Amino acid sequence: MNKILTKRLLPSLIATGLIGATFIPAKPASADRLLKDVVTGAGVGAVSGVVTKKGSTVDNAINGAVAGAAVNAANRNQKPSVVRDAAVGAAASTVSGIITRKRKRPVQDAVSGAITGVLINQTR
Repeated sequence: MNKILTKRLLPSLIATGLIGATFIPAKPASADRLLKDVVTGAGVGAVSGVVTKKGSTVDNAINGAVAGAAVNAANRNQKPSVVRDAAVGAAASTVSGIITRKRKRPVQDAVSGAITGVLINQTR
């Protein structure tokens, strides 16, 4: 049980803490868009994991949610850009994957994060 907590719960809590630091300066009016982006990212991450048959659904959803939150933060006071959103999503998902998966499959995380960024950009 202790190994499960150390391997699964602790990295997720670290990732959540990093996301929380991003959410604190969020304006109340932008909370709906933030929630939409996080949920969209979690969905894209979960689906990409099912399609590629790699990683757990929870880890993939966490990486997608982090990518969605990062894209939202990148677009807070700027005009959305497809290239920037894809780059930010890829970077955030890769970093989250390094934390949650101990450096396994960074390319898959980057591709999934980039897809998340583009999808969020297209839904705005």
